[in-house]
Amino acid sequence: MNKLPDFSSTRKGVPMNFRKILARYSQRTIARDLTLGLVLTIFIVTLIVGLTSYFIILKDARNDLETQTTESVERLAGVLSVSLWNVDTDAAEQAAEAFLRTPNVVTVRIWNETGQIFYERSTAVAGEEVISEERPIYFQGQPIGRVELSLSTAAIIRASRVILIGTSALLSIVIIAVIIVNKLLISRFLTAPLSQLTQGINTIAAGDYQHRLPPSAQVDITHISQHANLMAEQIEARDQTLRDLIDTLEQRVAARTARLETLAYLGSHLTSILDLDELLTELVNQVKSRFSYYHTHVYMLDAAGQRLRMVAGSGEAGVQMKTAGHFILLDASTSLVARAARTGEVVWVDNVREESDWLPNKLLPHTYAEMAVPILWGQQVIGVLDVQQDTIAGLDEGDASLLRSLANQVAVSVRNAQLFEETIVARQEAEKASELKTQFLSNMSHELRTPLNAIINLTGFVVDGLMGEVNLEQQDALQKTIDSGQYLLSLINDILDLTKVEAGLMNLVFEDLDTNTILKGVLATAKGLIKNKQIDLVADIPDDLPHIMGDRRRIRQILLNLISNAVKYTMEGEIIATAEALEEGIQMTVKDTGIGIAKEDYDLVFQSFAEGQHNLDNILSTGLGLPIAKQLVEMHNGRIWFESEVASGSVFHVFLPYDPQKQDNNFSLRQPAIVIQDTVETV
Repeated sequence: MNKLPDFSSTRKGVPMNFRKILARYSQRTIARDLTLGLVLTIFIVTLIVGLTSYFIILKDARNDLETQTTESVERLAGVLSVSLWNVDTDAAEQAAEAFLRTPNVVTVRIWNETGQIFYERSTAVAGEEVISEERPIYFQGQPIGRVELSLSTAAIIRASRVILIGTSALLSIVIIAVIIVNKLLISRFLTAPLSQLTQGINTIAAGDYQHRLPPSAQVDITHISQHANLMAEQIEARDQTLRDLIDTLEQRVAARTARLETLAYLGSHLTSILDLDELLTELVNQVKSRFSYYHTHVYMLDAAGQRLRMVAGSGEAGVQMKTAGHFILLDASTSLVARAARTGEVVWVDNVREESDWLPNKLLPHTYAEMAVPILWGQQVIGVLDVQQDTIAGLDEGDASLLRSLANQVAVSVRNAQLFEETIVARQEAEKASELKTQFLSNMSHELRTPLNAIINLTGFVVDGLMGEVNLEQQDALQKTIDSGQYLLSLINDILDLTKVEAGLMNLVFEDLDTNTILKGVLATAKGLIKNKQIDLVADIPDDLPHIMGDRRRIRQILLNLISNAVKYTMEGEIIATAEALEEGIQMTVKDTGIGIAKEDYDLVFQSFAEGQHNLDNILSTGLGLPIAKQLVEMHNGRIWFESEVASGSVFHVFLPYDPQKQDNNFSLRQPAIVIQDTVETV
């Protein structure tokens, strides 16, 4: 009884051993790649040679068969010529039968002289490829019929298949032999040395850095082993260095953490000190005590850039040097501090006693190591931070990094302190100048208004004829004098108002105001401004506007300034004044058909004494009306803005809240506009 195969160690019908072979050859190895490459090369070469030989042999055999067909049909035609001439069909058929027994002949057809087939026989199999050829039959030069002969190619195909099978078998044998030989050679001369090399490298990778790879018979494997041994030595050295670093890591991390904490503390602490002397004194004392330096001091470069003056020093030695006004010339040849200031680089000396340009100090007799770090503001040296130790090589790279960071913080802190001092001085000077300006303008305004009012009034008496009769020419001259005086008086009043606002001396009196009453009064006054111009003043104001809280006089001044500005720059047309009650307050608008404002002049509208470009020569303007209106509007917690185009007029909007003294006003303006200064563009 035959024993059944054991499939217990198979999966999906594939034997376990075969699966192992497949798994091994599915992995990229040098042996596999060499074997597959060699096999593939032999296979392709053999296949090309075999196919080429096959087609050449097949072609030669076919050519021979075609030649045989031609010769056979010619012989048969010669044999049949006598039989057909004698009309001996039996002899002709016997000759045809004889030719059919010839190898490869499968078909014979014979036609008589009338074109009728009197003999046809074929032994060819259906679908079989044949080579046919037809020839006429002659007797004494006269055609007496035709004959066709067909030969089968089956023998050629069978022979070629035998050749192809033999070539394939030979190719398989060669491939198997190559695989076996290649396997033996690669296993001995490549796989085994590489396996030993891999095991040695794995041993080193596992942590045995003292393991060394033995030399091999192959030179290239030996070179790899030498490089691997060299790497093992380097790894062993680095591993030892790493172990040493790990052993001291905790200590170094603790020291660095302490330095960083101290640096952070000094940074935050020093930036809070704005007095320069206090700042630098605190710096040197903190650095000395926290980092255990022998001595610390700071030098600052003077304004002339020639001397490094010691501005702070630690301990009693520092106090004595500062009191004595200790300094070092920038171009001093014997000074580490001066060298650091000149070069802008850190100067670090482990033993100053061996340094030719060291400047000894009798107050610091135990100095051995010194480090001078330049204090830079941008690219400019403004001072030097200098520390000293009483031991040789008592300073290291950690100290250099620390002192560089400290020097950067010192530069910022010193600059902040200097700016603070400059700000205080500038503010004091500005306050003094503002006070003098305010006092001067106030005095001048009061001194000018009294005689100016007298001039205007007395000139008016003369114009009215109270002091005697005047002719028309004199009356015109006196009226121009009154107009100029009134313009000058308005200018003085505007300057006085602007001065009060800027100095914070203008106090508003807030009261409940009837908005309609104020607007009607303003419009009545405004009618006098247009008496000499072809301008219509149009009012579109509801009769039931709500009351607002505000300063009566200043709100009138705001609206009169807007209407006066519109009248000033409108030669003819109309000025429309409107008002509207919104949820948060009242919005008033003054629209004119004047010359308008160019976009490049928008920023000048609310600037004092500024005026945009125009071609009107007869306009007297101080450039203060709109700036004063803006200041007064903002003092009421309101907003002012405008829209304008050249030659299309201007529209000025003023929004005043119902109660300016509320702190939670958050206004939403009705009109889309270009909002100028301290407001945003709305849509």
